Amino acid sequence: LATLEIEPGHLLVKAVFGRAIAVMGLFQRTDFSSLIWALAKLGVQPSIQLVKCMMKKASTLVEHFKGHDVSTVLSGFVTLKFVPGKELMLAFSSQIKLLADDFPPSGIASLIYDYAHLEAKMPLELANALATKAVASKEGFQAQDVSRILWGFAKQGIQSDAMLIQAMLGRATHFAGTFNSVELLDLLWAFSKLFVKLDSEFSEAIMKRSSELVTDFDAPALATFVLVVSELGIQPGSALTHGILKAASSK
Repeated sequence: LATLEIEPGHLLVKAVFGRAIAVMGLFQRTDFSSLIWALAKLGVQPSIQLVKCMMKKASTLVEHFKGHDVSTVLSGFVTLKFVPGKELMLAFSSQIKLLADDFPPSGIASLIYDYAHLEAKMPLELANALATKAVASKEGFQAQDVSRILWGFAKQGIQSDAMLIQAMLGRATHFAGTFNSVELLDLLWAFSKLFVKLDSEFSEAIMKRSSELVTDFDAPALATFVLVVSELGIQPGSALTHGILKAASSK
């Protein structure tokens, strides 16, 4: 149903939940990750009893997960607003460390982003390992990945090392003209929280892009944008200043 994008009815959902609870003990890693993916794709919130069963089962399966299982499950947790316990997230961290070489650049970005959304601070050893891999594979990152990595680390209060910052700043400069409004705001917010000193090339490019997007911000986003630009010490220029004033007057 999720693959075909067919929304299930209430009675079918209730029946499936009941059966899933009954056979959860038989689930293998692919069964579990497929269930999480389907629930997230369909936007179906599982019952409290099913969530408890799933969390318990996850703790027994996590050591068998492959890289794509980990990515699917954690992303699903975020979408479904699950709150996994500390012990389960530590188990995920151990497995991710073992599988670090299996994640593509976008997978690394998603892991860091998902940890931040799950409010589960990534162990420093794992954060350092992923940061090192991110630097080594920097050419594979797209605009969204750069924003997610820096926002994720900043949100968790993890101070990134200079090599990662420079690598991500270089990619951010490359993609400056392609960021959407959410990615741009998350990126600038992260730079401000990580106390990054921005060079003139990036500042000029990102302010140009900001002037094109500023009217897309809602009132809270606009206020955050103005604040982080000030904190970063960036001069907005006449075009962006005009855009900010125009956006503010319309909110």
